[in-house]
Parts: sequence; C-alpha cells; structure tokens
Amino acid sequence: MNKNSIFLDFSNYIIIKKILFLSQKFLIPLIIGTTGLDSLTLNLIFYISKKIPILLSYNMSIGLNILNLIFININFYLKIYNFQSFIIDIHHDQKIDSPSGTSLILFSKIKNFNKKIFSARIKSIIGNHVIYL
Repeated sequence: MNKNSIFLDFSNYIIIKKILFLSQKFLIPLIIGTTGLDSLTLNLIFYISKKIPILLSYNMSIGLNILNLIFININFYLKIYNFQSFIIDIHHDQKIDSPSGTSLILFSKIKNFNKKIFSARIKSIIGNHVIYL
C-alpha cells in the first residue's frame, strides 16, 4: 500500500474490528460509516485514533449535516418552550441496527429533555426518518 492509501468502511459491526486492526498495523487512515457499534468497539476506535486519523460518522450526507446546524440554532427554543420531540425511524426488516445510526445522531442533537425515539423494521420500506418538534 502506498502513502495515499485509506481504508473506507461501510460494512458491519463484525468486520469493523478486523479493519481497525489492519488500519493500525499498516498505519492507514480510516473512514468509518458503519453503524450498530457497541461501546467496546467505540472505545477501540477512540484508542486507535490516537495513532492514525479516523473519521467516524453514521451518516455522511449533506442533508444530515444541514439538520445538525439547524438544531444548533433552535435548541435554545426547544428547551425554553419545553417542546416534545419525536423521531420516527422506519427501515426495511433486514437492517440490523435499531434505531439507525442516523436517528441516533439526530436524537443526540436535540437538546430538550422531552424527547423520544421510535424505531420499526418493516419489510417493504427502504428507509425513513421523521422528526416531530
């Protein structure tokens, strides 16, 4: 592998550990888009990130990043007026993680205390995230 190599992982919570060890062994930067990671794996990512560059994001879309900016600007009002916030996460029944990584990101960005997340897996739906404020 050359100096411009990078690992790009969007696999699953089982394979990511092998990729982490290879990335560390060969000192190759890593971009991780895998969801459903347990706390042990997240701690491992944090540890290895001290040795090599790692970017971890459960959703790399510009739309989600714009939503993050919106929440930064409205969280003050969500708290003051005690808004109820709901995220509904619906995906196909083969999706392993529930709620999805995207829903967890959105949930973490909503800073009011009156919030809930609902998740369902339905055979005929590819993926849907709905936010109610």
